[in-house]
Amino acid sequence: MPVAALPLRPDLAKWEQRFGVGGGNDAGEKLSILSGVISRLDRNAPEYGDGYCDFNTNYIQAAAAASGGSSGVQ
Repeated sequence: MPVAALPLRPDLAKWEQRFGVGGGNDAGEKLSILSGVISRLDRNAPEYGDGYCDFNTNYIQAAAAASGGSSGVQ
């Protein structure tokens, strides 16, 4: 399957915006679509010690109904 680049636009994300994510293999299904809501936009990048942090990464927190079988989808 050819893989295409997915343009990300974190500047367009809005608090309480609903979204859907496809992926994982929840409860043995072939494909799972998880829905969620953006719950926070101002997450700080984690600091890993020794002065290193993901300063160029945008962290957006979401509330989603993921289960133990939702492999790889967060």
